[in-house]
Amino acid sequence: MVVKSKRARYQTHKRIAAPEITEWLRMVETGKIVACEDMHLLCAYVRHVFATEKLWVDKDRLARYMSYQKYFPFRLAPEEKFMIALWLCTFREGFFPRWTDLFIYIGRGWGKTGFGGFATFCMLSPANGIKDYDVDVCATVEEQSRIGYDDLWRIFEGKSDLFSQGFDWNKIELRSLETGSRFKYWSGNSSGKDGMRSGCVWFDEEHAYEDAASMEVFTGGLGKKDHPRRLKTTTDGDVRDGPLDEDKVLARAILRGEEQDGGMLPFMCHLDSLDEIHDEAMWPKANPRLTRSETLLFEYRNEYRTWNRNPQRHPATPTKRFNIPQGRSDIAVTSWENLMAASRSYDLASLRKMPCVIGIDYAKTTDMVGAIALRGSAGTISDVLKSSAVYYFSVGGGEDGWGSLMRQLDVQYEQLADAVIAAMHDHATPKWIYTLAQPVNGTPEQEDEHKQRLKTNLKSFISSSRPAVMPLFSGQKMERVSEGANAHPVMPDAVAAIRKDMFETAAVCMRIPTSLMYGNTNNFAELVSSLLTFAVDPVARALETELTRKTYNQSQWAAGARVHVDTTHIRHVDLFEVADKIEKLVGSSIDNPNEIRGFTGQDRINKPWADEYQRTKNHEDAGGGETK
Repeated sequence: MVVKSKRARYQTHKRIAAPEITEWLRMVETGKIVACEDMHLLCAYVRHVFATEKLWVDKDRLARYMSYQKYFPFRLAPEEKFMIALWLCTFREGFFPRWTDLFIYIGRGWGKTGFGGFATFCMLSPANGIKDYDVDVCATVEEQSRIGYDDLWRIFEGKSDLFSQGFDWNKIELRSLETGSRFKYWSGNSSGKDGMRSGCVWFDEEHAYEDAASMEVFTGGLGKKDHPRRLKTTTDGDVRDGPLDEDKVLARAILRGEEQDGGMLPFMCHLDSLDEIHDEAMWPKANPRLTRSETLLFEYRNEYRTWNRNPQRHPATPTKRFNIPQGRSDIAVTSWENLMAASRSYDLASLRKMPCVIGIDYAKTTDMVGAIALRGSAGTISDVLKSSAVYYFSVGGGEDGWGSLMRQLDVQYEQLADAVIAAMHDHATPKWIYTLAQPVNGTPEQEDEHKQRLKTNLKSFISSSRPAVMPLFSGQKMERVSEGANAHPVMPDAVAAIRKDMFETAAVCMRIPTSLMYGNTNNFAELVSSLLTFAVDPVARALETELTRKTYNQSQWAAGARVHVDTTHIRHVDLFEVADKIEKLVGSSIDNPNEIRGFTGQDRINKPWADEYQRTKNHEDAGGGETK
């Protein structure tokens, strides 16, 4: 049963008389703290709601909640007081919470679990006025959900004499003795959670959820207790088109007046563009705590410098620190925008009998298999492509081709690996022979004692990883033996020789200069020229011959139809080094300017003269020279 204040008065508010709310509003609106566009929209949205709806802020409840700060090792920041006041203390007519769902999207390091722990304490307390109001914190993995619980558990453990007067707790569950409300953490495994009777469900790091199925199981028990609430705290992440992306779209639609809020309070902190990451003054847009914590600011600066040196290798910095999702460009096949564009629905009936190019990516059954059909606008694909237009090239080459080379190299690799493994095994598990000139004399007990002492000393000596000494008496002898690698130890020179032979075998068969295989870049230009001449160009000519033979009939071939594989762009071209040669090629009518620009990797010139063949006076015949 919920306890309702007798002084509840619901009215519209042209002026919000709650400092816990207005302090943050004014900080954003006056520019005292830099804020993103969505935060400015939130402030305008809150003022609009108070001005147009009959609401009541329970100031007594709010004051009691604020008094609980004395039990915590931190004071609430203005934005935290703002959210506590709106989410837990603002009601609409009928004494229903105006905002039941708090969505906190904020940069890493702000203190999401600390805030969640404080809000949980408030909801468990008698000030909430609801018996058995359970709070459940959930995440995709147990370790994450425990962070929020452990934060509160450690506070209780640090002041156990005080909190034991009103609470029982252990490593799994925390319970209020007065209200019967309990706080518990759960993993993403939703099995067996249908019977929950939560008052509030807290989802920590929503970005890790790939779908809403398990989240809906946890929230399925909401409504059995008065004032059901949801809390979502998260940075951005790598999962796209999941619950977080859906909430971001909904939140922005609410702030722009395109959707009813349905009880959702979207508190969103992020940079407005990736360019702002280079301006430290903009960073509080993603994390207001940066204005209060030098330690956190120092860490942000370090991560920014690391990211700025190699953005592709460190996408987590803009994604999680600044809530500008980047993804892994080094492993991504395409951008998220392209994926969304390709996911649009189409009228399949309108595509029937239209020419297109179809590609199928065959993969392992444990991997993704992709299929794609590409079509152009009217007239861009003039013919339907058939299977006869597909060319398949195999590098196997039969018994004497590249396949034979690969098999030979595989055998050499296996021999090298076996030798190294045998040497390592022999080194790790040595065998020894212990020789006595004569047997030990004495009683059986004395013989056993001698054997045990010898075994202990030998074990200590053999297993020692440091220099060790084994005393031997006259007639005693020790010798290390091995049937494996120790008989023919694998030396570094032997390994290098096997590798050298493999490189040279491949280089000879593929006609690749051996210096390139070794990484020797002396005379690099000559080596690349040799590679192109003897390794690349012969393959290109073979492709030309086969493609021409398979594509054109005899009459087309006689008319000059050919397939040409262009290898001229493989080598890097330095314009300043080839400028004189280019002038001679153009001046002698070998190439026109646009052909030369294609060779140097430059764009064509869309002028008629750039496609004309020119000839200088120096290259005209004697009769065509100048006359006086």
